[in-house]
Amino acid sequence: MAMRYWISIAGLMMGAVVLPAVGADIMVSVSPEDTEVLDWLDKGDLCELVEVHPGVTVEQLRALRKRGWGVVLQMMGHPESFDRRFIHRPGRPAPTPDQIFTQEEEVNRHIAGATGDATQVIWEFIMEEDSAGVAFPYRPGDRSMDGLFAAFFPGSTFVMQPWPFGAYAIDDPPASPFALSSVERLCVAKDDHVYRAPPPVPFGRFQDRKQAKRVMNAERMESSPFRPMADSRWGDIIDVLTDQACAEILNQYEVLILGGPIKVAGPLQTKIEAFVKRGGTLVWAAGMARPDHGALTGVTMQPEFRVGRAWTGPSKDTAHEPYLYFPAVINGQARVEVVTHTHNHAPLIVRNTVGKGTVYTCLSPWYASERAPLSDFALAMLDTVMASVQPITIEGIPVQWCSTRSDKTRTVAIANHSGETWQGAVCIKDLSPDLRVCREMRGQKSQIFAVKNGITRLDLSIPAYDVAVVRWSTDEN
Repeated sequence: MAMRYWISIAGLMMGAVVLPAVGADIMVSVSPEDTEVLDWLDKGDLCELVEVHPGVTVEQLRALRKRGWGVVLQMMGHPESFDRRFIHRPGRPAPTPDQIFTQEEEVNRHIAGATGDATQVIWEFIMEEDSAGVAFPYRPGDRSMDGLFAAFFPGSTFVMQPWPFGAYAIDDPPASPFALSSVERLCVAKDDHVYRAPPPVPFGRFQDRKQAKRVMNAERMESSPFRPMADSRWGDIIDVLTDQACAEILNQYEVLILGGPIKVAGPLQTKIEAFVKRGGTLVWAAGMARPDHGALTGVTMQPEFRVGRAWTGPSKDTAHEPYLYFPAVINGQARVEVVTHTHNHAPLIVRNTVGKGTVYTCLSPWYASERAPLSDFALAMLDTVMASVQPITIEGIPVQWCSTRSDKTRTVAIANHSGETWQGAVCIKDLSPDLRVCREMRGQKSQIFAVKNGITRLDLSIPAYDVAVVRWSTDEN
């Protein structure tokens, strides 16, 4: 069995430790001056990652990078996390600390501008990280993922919001070293490396952390309202795939929505074209869609930005929203419909028929407007697309829900994550007339529903933080 080697450059030879719990990786602690061992590892192509501890000089770090190895920077804070990354086996010393897996270009950028020892290199890198401990600088198009996820799973970003009660009047006692917002003196090399994240607002509920602990314990406060689970705009029908998904996986879906700075070319473009031609629906935006994709978009984009001030969609109502867009000319042989147009009647969202399928193209780069990573017109486009494949809709304030069916049943489960009673309705298109009985499954209570114009409607009331499961079936059993 092939083994990967994680080489720990710590200034001390300590031997090898086999850790089968992490896929038979071997960690070896090697001095950066031990060129004989390093040359052996390099010649045998045995090393993938180098873990660099504070104290290694920048010159030594540069020499290691020349060998072509990936670099792992040991995090200088959070000593309590030392035993979390690997499984701690009884009778063995605690394994390695948590580490920060950096992108190669980021490591090289810090090394290139560094002076002194590697401690400063590591610290400068840490200070540029987000609260999750990993540096991911935004690229053009990345913010479209923020907008799409906010639409797919509303409320999901609130789960990682900061302390919900604002600032403390007195920041003493300080935050626990467990806190991601804090790097205390015992964890850093210098006094000026101590870091405490600023509060989200300059005021708050509690005088200090002792009062917060006392009040929360006494009142048995529940944190769920402040860090809610995600709700669903269209139900739990969204799966997240990478651009490595094979054609067999794509063909299991009816709609494919592209997000982020994906380069649609080569094998990926071939898979997407085949998906559409067999009857799938593709949704994408300029940036992913380029001028040379005219066979899919049905238009020829002009590579120049224009400013839009308003737009008009299928409802014929005009909405005011600032955005950028690419002017486009409809190709002569394409079967294109302008779904949404700009204030000056230029195409903004177009729908093209390709084979048996459909392609929606948003001509605003990355779906964005000036105000949001997902514009209102892009969200309206997604609503239109989802409605075409969505057999069930939920009326009322957004909730978490999903549905399933068999030959003899249709089941809908709804979770109310709010602290108030939810009032709404389940609406199903073209429900089989054979499914004439409806029950709430938890209490086995019969439910009364109505059918009008092919839509089955069931009104529901769900208490705070509760769940309802309703099932239509062929009989009472």
